[in-house]
Amino acid sequence: MPADLQLTLSLSDIARLAQVQRPVLSMWRRRSIGSDAPFPAPLDDVSAGERFDAEDVVGWLEATGRGNNREVRSDAPAHTAPAGLSLRDLHQVNGLTAVAGQQSWPVMTRLPRFAYSGPFVNPSGEGIESSFR
Repeated sequence: MPADLQLTLSLSDIARLAQVQRPVLSMWRRRSIGSDAPFPAPLDDVSAGERFDAEDVVGWLEATGRGNNREVRSDAPAHTAPAGLSLRDLHQVNGLTAVAGQQSWPVMTRLPRFAYSGPFVNPSGEGIESSFR
C-alpha cells in the first residue's frame, strides 16, 4: 500500500471498530466538543459521506479508552477505505473483496493485478468495472 495513502472510516465503520452501537458514537462526538480530547473532525472530502482519518480515530479511541475493543489499532485496517473514493468506488471495492473471499480493504493490496492510482485501475488501464467481466 502506498505510504501516502490516507485510510478513512465512516461513522458506522468507527462504531463497528469500537464495538459499540452507532448512537453511542454520536454521544461521544457530542460530549467531546470543547473537551481536551475532542472527537476527530471529518475530512473535507465527503463524496462517500462523512469520513474520518483512521489514524486520528484510532489515536482518539486509544487516548480516551472509549469502546469495547482493546485491539482497535490492529483491527482498524479491516474497517478502512482509502480517502477520495466515491460511493460507487467503495461498492466496487467491497464487491472485489467479497469475490476474493475477504472482508476488508487490505486484500486489495495483495491482489497483484491492481494498483491504486486515484480511481481504481488495473494494469491494462481499464476501470475497476472491467474486473467483473
